[in-house]
Amino acid sequence: WRSEIQCFMTYAAIFFDLDGTLVNTIDLYEEVMIELIRSLGVPYSTHNFRHDYIHGTHTADILRSHSIPEGEIADFRERRDRLYERRLRERVRFYPGAEKVLTHLRGHLPLGLVTGSWRGYLRAIDERTNILSHFTVTIAADDTAPDHKPHPRGLLSAAKTLEVRPTECLYVGDQRFDVEAAHNAGMQSCLLMSEYTPFDAHRYADFTVVDGLEELLRLL
Repeated sequence: WRSEIQCFMTYAAIFFDLDGTLVNTIDLYEEVMIELIRSLGVPYSTHNFRHDYIHGTHTADILRSHSIPEGEIADFRERRDRLYERRLRERVRFYPGAEKVLTHLRGHLPLGLVTGSWRGYLRAIDERTNILSHFTVTIAADDTAPDHKPHPRGLLSAAKTLEVRPTECLYVGDQRFDVEAAHNAGMQSCLLMSEYTPFDAHRYADFTVVDGLEELLRLL
């Protein structure tokens, strides 16, 4: 896919997704999910995980689909969070160019982080990367549950906090539901193509970048 060859309009703020967009977390989450689900005696593969991830399937629904008793789901989540947060603190990293892009943009306009990750994950990522220092507003899953992307609640909340019109904002993410959330909020969308992005997601985005986030700077 080619990136768009037109310039972006001037934005009042730019909002970013986190996982798969700014930091390389999805492979760590995949490791943890496969390891722990298999520990329950359930055959669960990379193919299963990627299907569930791009469709935004929640952990509880994944476990229910494999007949895991309700009483075991809360315990699973606690074990998942402990293991995942430990691996984030030890191994998470920015995608190439992501930190440069954030550093450059925050000198020109407000930036926000709107993610489906929980605050505990954000704290673990921030311990290693100091990523939260780049953002004026941060919206996590704790702030929007049970309304998750493509619901626009998180983006609208971020725009309200910054006192900017949603129509003057851009949301950058790597999944189709990121694009849909932006459109549902009345924002422009920029899709970053990654190995976890559905092959047809670019059809729904206002802009697409395929060569990493530094391409975003050239377009802006």
